[in-house]
Amino acid sequence: MKHWNSRLLVQYLLGEFSPVDHEWVERQYFMNPKVWQLLLETEGDLIDAYMYGQLSRDEQERFEDYFMASPKIRRRVELALLLKDSCARA
Repeated sequence: MKHWNSRLLVQYLLGEFSPVDHEWVERQYFMNPKVWQLLLETEGDLIDAYMYGQLSRDEQERFEDYFMASPKIRRRVELALLLKDSCARA
């Protein structure tokens, strides 16, 4: 895991890592502001992909079961969906 990229972080965000690897990623983004920024951008991109139906069936299930288990993330997704619906009606 030397090279950071959004795909690696999507796997992390969807809970595809072992507990040891998950903890390692967490340490990395707490110690490295660039990794933290990439994580935040990846979260936003992942939410967008979910809203626009761009995730595979497996990714969508993991998104709903794992990623949205956090109340903070769930609220963020709900707000994004409301904004999307509001823009579509305008």
